[in-house]
Amino acid sequence: VGRNLERLRTLPEAAEADPYRRDLAAREKDAPTAVFLVSGYNGTGMHTLLGVQRLFPNYFRQMVFASVGLVDFDRFKGEREIASLRATVEAEVGRYVQLVERWGFPAETRAGYGVDVSEELEALCAKIATDYPRSVFFCGDLVFQLPTSVTKMLHDQTAEDLQRRLHLRGLPLFVIPIRVRFRNGAGTECRDDARTEGRDGARAQC
Repeated sequence: VGRNLERLRTLPEAAEADPYRRDLAAREKDAPTAVFLVSGYNGTGMHTLLGVQRLFPNYFRQMVFASVGLVDFDRFKGEREIASLRATVEAEVGRYVQLVERWGFPAETRAGYGVDVSEELEALCAKIATDYPRSVFFCGDLVFQLPTSVTKMLHDQTAEDLQRRLHLRGLPLFVIPIRVRFRNGAGTECRDDARTEGRDGARAQC
């Protein structure tokens, strides 16, 4: 699976190479706000970002990128490890902000840390929804063409759990599917239904 998702991993580099620039707009509390729940600066997050731009062109006027650092008490033994985790998470989501501000979207980051990713993300989303009442939440999720038992071993169902949590709060969370296919019964292939269009015609393909 890892080898065949290599094209997905190239999306951030492709997006950064796009020379498109636009003047940065002003942030508004009541403007439509796209909130991206990401695990880091990676292909899954970039696929979700570009997919939302394709599905809702010219609608969202500002963005928020939220991420949670998982605190593993078996590994993190002191303040130094926690500080390193915090710096890593903030740096990763900060790269999204740098990119979309170049495209003209005001953006900010929100970060949390804890032992339960879904619980921490739920708290972050509740606070963001208070700060930006017209927020819509998005995350990406790999969809495997595999038996259910195998699929559950390959990823942790965080998107499904978080969607249930936010829906109970009355908050909309859309899961953008990223299909991972078998080809000829062997190997996998990451493929989207169509080319994923970014803002103003920028294109990238998983």
